[in-house]
Amino acid sequence: MANTYAPSGFTTAALYGAVAPNYATRTATIAYNYGTQIAFGDPVYLNTSGDIVLYAAAGTTIHGIFRGCKYLDPSSGRTQWYRYWSAPTLPSTTVVEAYVEADPTMTFQVQTSGSALTQADIGKNADIVTSSSGAPNAAGTSTCGLSVASIADTATLPFRIVGIVQSPAINFLYTPGTGNDWAIVTMNTSDITTRTGQA
Repeated sequence: MANTYAPSGFTTAALYGAVAPNYATRTATIAYNYGTQIAFGDPVYLNTSGDIVLYAAAGTTIHGIFRGCKYLDPSSGRTQWYRYWSAPTLPSTTVVEAYVEADPTMTFQVQTSGSALTQADIGKNADIVTSSSGAPNAAGTSTCGLSVASIADTATLPFRIVGIVQSPAINFLYTPGTGNDWAIVTMNTSDITTRTGQA
């Protein structure tokens, strides 16, 4: 019986070199009028203006995993931190500072959608489930998952599978190898390591 499919985006696991992560994030910006929601744990990429935007299935490079943002709230007159980008209506003078885990050596746990992962899938690449990014739950957490159907050796797929989770960090009943498994991935098309600049 397959595991329950209940993805929660990309959860920090560890640096690929196996040392404990320090959860360091880099700052980026979101355009004040960007109209698409970005959930905590969603993948993002840099657009041509240098701002981050939501990564959707069939994209190219990845800048990192979104970890919240802050900006001057026009209703309170105070700078506030938000777990996710809700695409609010803001004055054009607003600077939105975002936080992104962008280290290309970081690994993440993410739930897969579809048939069971096998040992042969390790080392292959995969894309996210179509329409799973940009759909935060009530707490602002990502519902993004990794598509088993997309697994291939295609170099342009955004995530590299480096392991299969045997005991996930999230506390629920889980049996690996039964479908809707949890994978450990790295960013295969990180814009930090990709040699072609943003165009």
